[in-house]
Amino acid sequence: MDLIQGYRDEGDESQKKGEEEALPQPVLKKMHVNAAPTVQVKRQTSSSAVVSKTEKQLKYNPTAVEMYKPTLGPESPYVSNPLADGESNVTTGFVERVKADAFQFKEQYQTFNNFGYASAPDGSGNTVGNKWLYEKHGGKTIFDTRQSDYAKELKKKREATGDASDVYGWKGPWAGYGGETEDTMTNEEQGEMTEWQRVALSRAKDKKVREWIRTGVMSPDAKDEEAPVDPFEPEGLGIPIDKTTTKFHGKEEKDYLGRSWIVHPSDVQPVDNPKCYLPNKCIHKWTGHTDAVPCIEFFPTYGHLLLSASMDTKVKIWDVYNKRNVKRTYMGHAGGVRWVAFSPDGTTFLSASFDQNVKLWDTESGKCLGNYSKGTIPFQAVWAPTDPNVFLSPCQDSCIHQFDVRTGECTMSYNYHEAAVNAVCFYEKGRKFVSTSDDRKMLCWDFGYNPPTRYIQETYMTSMPALKLHPSGDYILCQSLNNQISVYKCMDTVVHHPRKRFNGHKVGGFALQPVVSPDGEFVGSGDCEGNLWFWNWKTCKVLKKMPAHNGANSGLAWHPVESSYVASSGWDGVIKLWS
Repeated sequence: MDLIQGYRDEGDESQKKGEEEALPQPVLKKMHVNAAPTVQVKRQTSSSAVVSKTEKQLKYNPTAVEMYKPTLGPESPYVSNPLADGESNVTTGFVERVKADAFQFKEQYQTFNNFGYASAPDGSGNTVGNKWLYEKHGGKTIFDTRQSDYAKELKKKREATGDASDVYGWKGPWAGYGGETEDTMTNEEQGEMTEWQRVALSRAKDKKVREWIRTGVMSPDAKDEEAPVDPFEPEGLGIPIDKTTTKFHGKEEKDYLGRSWIVHPSDVQPVDNPKCYLPNKCIHKWTGHTDAVPCIEFFPTYGHLLLSASMDTKVKIWDVYNKRNVKRTYMGHAGGVRWVAFSPDGTTFLSASFDQNVKLWDTESGKCLGNYSKGTIPFQAVWAPTDPNVFLSPCQDSCIHQFDVRTGECTMSYNYHEAAVNAVCFYEKGRKFVSTSDDRKMLCWDFGYNPPTRYIQETYMTSMPALKLHPSGDYILCQSLNNQISVYKCMDTVVHHPRKRFNGHKVGGFALQPVVSPDGEFVGSGDCEGNLWFWNWKTCKVLKKMPAHNGANSGLAWHPVESSYVASSGWDGVIKLWS
């Protein structure tokens, strides 16, 4: 069979060959096309470890992509689980999986909303929230007691209000509850008695009156003649005018020509537009005060005397040119002296004290000429440039009180601030002034008119406890509690100067006096660490920093004649003269 199949006719082969030659031949060749792009396959040399969601400690530093990968295993297309998707960190906190009973959770949730306390969710048995209320309620939850039962229980413990006709025995709506104890302590127990309490306690002799001074509760049978003075009266906290004293420390109050000791030396003459220089070293120290010296001021025009206010309740005047000793001491305040200010001619000066009084002194004789008070602490006493008989006093009662030294009365109160007023500064030749307060506002006023003409309050503003007018009269420097000296233009309207500020020092909450050289080229200030800082007015760059005091350097004054003399005072009680 195989032989038959392998048998072929020669004629058949030739016929088949002829048929193949007769077919048309293709003109183009077939090309092989591969649509897949060429990709360089990178072999994985290392495999990253899988981070389990139950792991509490990692053995290596994974990437953020690995940390937020979904949980291994098949995902359900119908269930969305943010914890499984790696979204445990949310905007409002960190989400953790916790298994809790629905009833217990609702019970503690409602208890915390109504009573202010709840059991700790960690199962430790502790309490979170108001523990005092937890003990008062006996640890009851919202389902253990009703709000009406709690109100009835409080009503039973309420003390009697008393008879309304009895002024000292009637308690009214302020009646307490039985078994209630006060956690507050008196000022004496805390060691923080006020200045008025210390003065009144030293004068009172009756035991019940002394108890009223300590606690503030007046017994009805106390002796009227022994009752202390009213703290809101003008003479309440200070020493009366006839009780003030003074001491002259020199040999004679007049020289051989009959000139007073406050007259300037003949060789000291005022200089117009002096060229000022930065001081390099301390040339003298005055150490007569026993407490902090927050404010100093040179004698107007000549600067041959230096006036200082101290927290030791004394005011002193020092010689600057000759022996540089203390000339006179003024004693008449019952509290620390916060501020002093010479009158334009220097014959009198004002002193503001924490005993709630402003006193007017005669510079030469040391006699107290007047006492002014509104029952609140004055922080400054600034003379009005347009009227030598009027001064402004920013006070703690959020008002600026205007006094007339001729009548001794308060003629006007500027009362648009909402907190204690720290400082005032006149501009436009005394026709207007600005005030700063703890309410973080700056108000602009027309002198003699109560409503302010301009409010300045921005989000970046802080309290500014000290102000200084530039010698050109076009700018006001403000010592801010955000560790910088801000500058405000006052040419037409008072606006903030955004490109001019002096920083680098630390204020630390102190009312540090800024100072400007008489030629307006340099700006100076102390800091809370006792250093002296000087800046260039045009460039605002720090030119010099010097250690000066052991404590806050609060007082600073530039000499009006000697162009390189700068006086500084600090909370170490020392006054230094630099040159």
